[in-house]
Amino acid sequence: MGKHKDLSESDKGQIVMARRLDQSISKTAAFVGCSRSAVVSTYQKWSKKGTVVNQRQDHGRPKLIDAHEERRLARMIRSNRHTTVAQIDEEVNADSDRKVSEYTVHRSLLCVGLHSRRPVRMPRCEDMREKLFTFDRLVFCISLTLFWSTRSVSADTSTDAFKNNITLFTRILDRLLDGYDNRLRPGLGDRVTTVKTDIYVTSFGPVSDTDMEYTIDVFFRQSWKDERLKFEGPMNILRLNNLMASKIWTPDTFFHNGKKSVAHNMTMPNKLLRIQDDGTLLYTMRLTVHAECPMHLEDFPMDFHSCPLKFGSYAYTTTEVTYTWTKNASNSVVVEGESSRLNQYDLLGQTVGNETIKSSTAPPVPASVHLSLVFL
Repeated sequence: MGKHKDLSESDKGQIVMARRLDQSISKTAAFVGCSRSAVVSTYQKWSKKGTVVNQRQDHGRPKLIDAHEERRLARMIRSNRHTTVAQIDEEVNADSDRKVSEYTVHRSLLCVGLHSRRPVRMPRCEDMREKLFTFDRLVFCISLTLFWSTRSVSADTSTDAFKNNITLFTRILDRLLDGYDNRLRPGLGDRVTTVKTDIYVTSFGPVSDTDMEYTIDVFFRQSWKDERLKFEGPMNILRLNNLMASKIWTPDTFFHNGKKSVAHNMTMPNKLLRIQDDGTLLYTMRLTVHAECPMHLEDFPMDFHSCPLKFGSYAYTTTEVTYTWTKNASNSVVVEGESSRLNQYDLLGQTVGNETIKSSTAPPVPASVHLSLVFL
């Protein structure tokens, strides 16, 4: 690579840049990997010509018919449009010392856009390229316009469908709430309202033997049927939040042995409402309940305890509202395994059941179900 002719354009550019940064010839040659003379000649060429790129040199023999002669041929054709190539060739050779063949004359006529024997003006190559470029550009513009139009139509269609869905949801909800009285329970005067429940225990404990109470964190699910909320539409289920729950009738469930119950509200109330097209509702909420747990400590510390969680309707009796388990007794309560570990006790299991409790809140008896957690 020591010779100047072996240097690439990138090497020459590095030489110029290094010399402009006042690097010495020796350091520049070592950096690029060439001889000192190559560095000197390259930088001198750049200083004189402003570039290190090799300029293309003219090569080949000169044209027998140059641009001036081509214009002369065009004038000859215009003066006599019946002139043949042979006649034009004789006239060209009569005024020149060089011998020009008919083939050369023919090629020259074609270059200026004239066809031999009966000269007809043909479009130049540049004109053809320009027309082809214009055609391609026209096709591209049309394709681009169609593409954007299609996208615009698709976007408009999606937007319209989205707006139509929102409008349809709004109409269904407005129609459901039109004339709806959330003060009246479903089936009033006709049937008993059955509330199906199930519980998923996410956390259990701590258990306080001094205060005889325990804490439990649950997902409390209730399901009932309200014929007033039947609807027809493209969807089978309306998925709603707590805002809709405040506008319809919901069970007045309370915990009989609860000391304090907290509904989780971060970041929004942890409540879920689903309405099926046949009027069946699912109402889920997350609760933390502090409940009483009667304990018998005669055999302490080798004693067993059963801590109940009793809930039911606060105002309605069994002739109006009843509570049942959604599934069978064993599958309606699920306790998460990791949440059942206690420091001072071992959770042995849970039992579920139904009972009626006499209460002074609404005679004769409110409906109730209960869950008991047994631990050692």
